[in-house]
Amino acid sequence: RLAEQAGPWPVSGPAIEIASLALTDYSWQKQMTETLRTGARKLDEMAARAGWHLVGGTPLFRTYATQNAVAAQETLAAHKVWSRIFPYSESWIRLGLAGDAGAWAQLTSAMEKRPSS
Repeated sequence: RLAEQAGPWPVSGPAIEIASLALTDYSWQKQMTETLRTGARKLDEMAARAGWHLVGGTPLFRTYATQNAVAAQETLAAHKVWSRIFPYSESWIRLGLAGDAGAWAQLTSAMEKRPSS
C-alpha cells in the first residue's frame, strides 16, 4: 500500500530535505542559475568550434546537429565523455554540462579532437 501511495517515482527523505532547502535559498538559486547559463554558453562555444549547430536544450543539457552523430559519439566515448544520440536523427547529439573543473577539462580535450563527423 505504501508503494502505491508513493507513486511511480518515490523521492527519498534526504532528497526532499535538500530540495526544500534549495527552494528557499534564493542566493544559491541565483548563483546556480548563472553557473548553469555560463556552462551552457561554454558548451555551445565548444560545439560551434567543432562545427556543430545548436538544436535546443536547457541550461542543463544541449542538443546539437552534427554531420554524423554516431561518429561524434564514438569520438567522445573514446575520451570517456557520455552523450546521447537519437534513433530518429542521424545528426543529433545531446550533451549535459560538465560537473566540475576536471570534467570540463575532459570534455574540452574530447571536443578538441574535432568530433564534427
